[in-house]
Amino acid sequence: MDSVSGKIEEGMGLGPTFNGNSCAMCHAQPAAGGSSPSPVSPQVRRLIVRKNHLVLVSELNPQAGLATLDRAQGGNQNVPAFITPNGPVRVARFIRNPDGTLDGDVHDIHTIAGRVDAPGCLLPQPDFAGEMAKHNVVFRIPIPTFGDGLIESVPDATLIANLNSTASQRHVLGIGGRFNRSPNDGTIMRFGWKAQNKSVLIFAAESYNVEIGATSEAFPNKRDQRPGCIFNPLPEDKIRLRPLAKDAYPPSEFASDVTNFAAFMELSAPPTPTTRSASELRGKALFSQVGCALCHSPTLRTGPSAFTGMSHVVIHPYSDYAPHHMGPGLADHISQGFAGGDEFRTAPLWGLGQRLFFLARWKN
Repeated sequence: MDSVSGKIEEGMGLGPTFNGNSCAMCHAQPAAGGSSPSPVSPQVRRLIVRKNHLVLVSELNPQAGLATLDRAQGGNQNVPAFITPNGPVRVARFIRNPDGTLDGDVHDIHTIAGRVDAPGCLLPQPDFAGEMAKHNVVFRIPIPTFGDGLIESVPDATLIANLNSTASQRHVLGIGGRFNRSPNDGTIMRFGWKAQNKSVLIFAAESYNVEIGATSEAFPNKRDQRPGCIFNPLPEDKIRLRPLAKDAYPPSEFASDVTNFAAFMELSAPPTPTTRSASELRGKALFSQVGCALCHSPTLRTGPSAFTGMSHVVIHPYSDYAPHHMGPGLADHISQGFAGGDEFRTAPLWGLGQRLFFLARWKN
């Protein structure tokens, strides 16, 4: 967990704006690295002692608690109407700027103004109520990261061949699809709602900056540089040329937090399929018969990988990792890379049975 200067929580770099104070706060269901938690989730309930008895305590939407966490007297903030106790963790984006030009950026829910570790910062929260009244707010929820290292290991050529293999069948149904490619080297991007991130390392660094506010060597500047709200030398997270420990020197002592976040995602196992019952096998057959598998590709194969046990592995993510036009009903009007306002990456379906929230309404 992060606080502003690392004196309340061990991590340093919270804010000036933020949606959460740890990665696992939002990626919690069914375990760290997953998707949005919920009070009804048995996996993320806390076991506490109450009157000499062990009791399971439901966790409400953690974003709501940040409005009062570590706040000085009179420093509490508002909880936007779209953050509800039983609802999903949400990231808000504005479609347009006040002058009518396209916005598309994440507008974090909270600021460090009013926190005990941010004296003098006067940064206000965004006017979510006003923007919602103008229907100018769209939402996204956290995506599970399990198995992402395997997805990173699938060669571009394999993804291209897989997409081409269903092209004629998709054409008959009016289904297109194209890859979102890196503007830097032209290779296929595959992570995020619109496949806008090239690697889990880039995803980790970007999310650390956008969602928590912490800077790193990959994203060394604060998103909001309001005077009076920057408290640390930048970047706050960096490779350590000297380890923190004196006796033992594991690699994680030298690595930056972002590098360790990426390693966690790269080495996490993919979701494990359930036992194949007769009902499940019938559903699997129907899934292909009605055309779902044309985009939700059941099988891909990794290429050579630097990680042990991840080379030339057959995986079942149920995605072609290509953005597709989803029509005006699902459009969020946000463009990222080559993916336009109504294009979204085919959502991987592995682990679907352990998710509690899905689209969670794009628009207010």
